[in-house]
Amino acid sequence: ILTMADHNDFGKKAEELAAEYLQKNGYKILVRNFRYQKAELDLVSEEMSNALYDFRRCEEFKKITFSQITLTKKLEKNCSVAVRSSATAEDLPDASFAGQQETFLNVVGIEDILKRIKEVFASLYNDRAISYRVHKGFSHAEVALSAGIQKMVRSDKASSGVMFTLDTESGFQNAVFITSSYGLGETVVQGAVNPDEFYVFKPTLAISKYPIIRRSLGSKLIQMQFTNAGEMGRVKTVDVPLELRNRYSISDEDVIELAKYAVIIEKHYQRPMDIEWGKDGIDGKIYILQARPETVKSQAQGK
Repeated sequence: ILTMADHNDFGKKAEELAAEYLQKNGYKILVRNFRYQKAELDLVSEEMSNALYDFRRCEEFKKITFSQITLTKKLEKNCSVAVRSSATAEDLPDASFAGQQETFLNVVGIEDILKRIKEVFASLYNDRAISYRVHKGFSHAEVALSAGIQKMVRSDKASSGVMFTLDTESGFQNAVFITSSYGLGETVVQGAVNPDEFYVFKPTLAISKYPIIRRSLGSKLIQMQFTNAGEMGRVKTVDVPLELRNRYSISDEDVIELAKYAVIIEKHYQRPMDIEWGKDGIDGKIYILQARPETVKSQAQGK
């Protein structure tokens, strides 16, 4: 894992850098007010992001290169990683910053990793992130960001999805709701695919009885995979063969294993959770990729 040593200090540095740069270039009023005209927002976002991307403007940012040697030693040859953003104010019980900052998949090689880290930092001030913080009433100075490096789970060769520790339609808390589709989980997270759906009854799961109480077959028309050598980009979206569309993307055993993980995570955090998962098509194992508080149905119920 590669992160800035001090999130709060980084946030302060980033805010000071962006404010100083914009004020010198005539954007002082926009920094204070962040008016909602799209052209002005785009302009502010571009200037701030460019300032953050240029590491030479801040000595603090140069510290990231000192982690290069350690990271290089840990990476396997041609190892594929995800460079993910992690903001200090995201995934709160009453607000979710998920998707506001950049994340990059299937990144290979230390030089490309360092480039993507800079782009992650710069995305703290993209138009989506600025607008969201303004709408939610968050001070820009209070939101710091780090970049995490995670080895990719090869779900491009298997399945992935999202699960919730309650029924997201009714708020019923004795169920685990699991979605699954082929390939990388971005298609499910972005709502680009109609996934398979499973409901697991927690009380039955707890006594080791068959707990799956409902399932529905999704159309699963597309899947996201790694690109092959010579192809453009890092990931691609392809059609799912008809034979695979007509079967479930995970087994009952996988569903039950996922539900057990979900219950453990919910018990740990003492609240309903929104969890991303992936199944590795090479080692056959299921991995938990991320867990955040569920902020829609549980918040509506005052949980």
